[in-house]
Amino acid sequence: MFGYRTTFVFVCRHLKRVHEHVYQKYIEHVRKPYDSQGHTQPTLTSFMKAPQQKVSTLRQRMITNSLVTNLIVKCGLPVAIVDDDSFRAFVADLDPDIAVPCRQTVTQTILPQLQTSVKQKLQQVIDGATDVSLTMDIWTDRRAHAFLAVTVHSFGDGQPTSHLLDFKAFTGSYTGVSETVIDDPSLWEDENGTEVLDTLDDKSQHLSCFAHTVQLVVRDGLASVSGSHRSIISKCCKLASLTHQSPLFKSTFESIMGTGK
Repeated sequence: MFGYRTTFVFVCRHLKRVHEHVYQKYIEHVRKPYDSQGHTQPTLTSFMKAPQQKVSTLRQRMITNSLVTNLIVKCGLPVAIVDDDSFRAFVADLDPDIAVPCRQTVTQTILPQLQTSVKQKLQQVIDGATDVSLTMDIWTDRRAHAFLAVTVHSFGDGQPTSHLLDFKAFTGSYTGVSETVIDDPSLWEDENGTEVLDTLDDKSQHLSCFAHTVQLVVRDGLASVSGSHRSIISKCCKLASLTHQSPLFKSTFESIMGTGK
């Protein structure tokens, strides 16, 4: 392998022999210490690319927080993505100096710190609100796991805001699968008795669930329709269920009725 000096000599000889006009311009450039504006001529090292600086601590922290907040929390991607080789290669293509944290760091350090920060901000929002409203929601995911969430609603700067207060998973059923539970009509009604009202302070007001009220209205309305209408509704429900359960039926249905029906 040739050294720098030997390579430089070969390049100069080549220019002088093959590209004489370029070589003459180069000689003039070297012999002239200043240009027309009085600036010194750049040295050879100034044309060389400076070594890439390490990413700053502030930028590293910003990228890491954005990765956890936007990708894992808001986009719902699994925490294990930070250990995926393809994801790490993608980040390296964006910036090879960014260090992607491992899964243990995300779960044991970054997420707890982020949770503490969000709780402090939420506490400030609640302390600054004159009135708040609480709602609860229970549902199951696709794997039949039951969850309960409590949400607080308020107004900030004239705009409605909603924040998740707590989110818990629990075991058991909340749908009342036993006949004794299903046949108990009191479970399907909003509780307005003194027992609940006594647990609230004088400034609180219990409001019935709007979505549940609408559901009761729709249920009573469907129950009062004629027999022929019930048959149509039953057929529509069956078609809707089959399109979600059978890929073969869904493809046949869309080929006849079209997509988005």
